[in-house]
Amino acid sequence: MSTWSKPNVGSVKVNVKGVFKRSQMRSAVACVIRDSDGQWVRGCKSMIGLAVSITAAMWSIFYGLKLAWEHQDKSVLVESDCEEAVNLVLNPNPDFEMYELICMINNIMSESWVLCELIYILSSANIAVAALANNAISDDGGIDELTVLPSIIRPILAAEKMA
Repeated sequence: MSTWSKPNVGSVKVNVKGVFKRSQMRSAVACVIRDSDGQWVRGCKSMIGLAVSITAAMWSIFYGLKLAWEHQDKSVLVESDCEEAVNLVLNPNPDFEMYELICMINNIMSESWVLCELIYILSSANIAVAALANNAISDDGGIDELTVLPSIIRPILAAEKMA
């Protein structure tokens, strides 16, 4: 079992998650950005409508990178528990139906970051952002940028910081 770990000093970690709830025919995305002390920096969440899991995962990567770039976090480690999405971004296939989204992600990743790395992690290291994404399923849509730590993930972040 893997747990969340702090990024190196001077970097932020951007955990991202896309979810699809078949019972509600809805998808949502979320990202949680934390600093090298494990402290909440910011995040975002959104119900994105009907999208399969891989598409939701890729949108979560896009929104996480976009949020970090807009707030001038120049050294980022993006973590996703969707191995297929990570592999598609790192090894683009022009025949993939969401190739334009992959190009958008790679365009952001090619900006003048000090460090910008996307890696696959186990779901057990992505619990806080999963809770936030699952919470966003019932939202109305539109990206909500979160500057205040949402109460729904406060205990998870506290536990992960102590681990």
